[in-house]
Amino acid sequence: MAVVKVLKASFKGSLGKKHNLNIGPIYKDDLDEATVRKAMTDLAALKMFKQGEELIYDTPVSASIVTTTTEELYNN
Repeated sequence: MAVVKVLKASFKGSLGKKHNLNIGPIYKDDLDEATVRKAMTDLAALKMFKQGEELIYDTPVSASIVTTTTEELYNN
């Protein structure tokens, strides 16, 4: 059985659209709100990720850790 954790960071773009940034797999178990919030704020401050005219990671909105468990039934 494989367990994978991914950080899902949600941002609002400069045109108001929602954008997600998935980072993983994550091997660190002690990520906290302050650490993730600072990283997202620092990323947004770079103003370097654009899609057309929109800054896609303009304003941090939320973050969560998504855990996926895969149970292999068979493998030839």
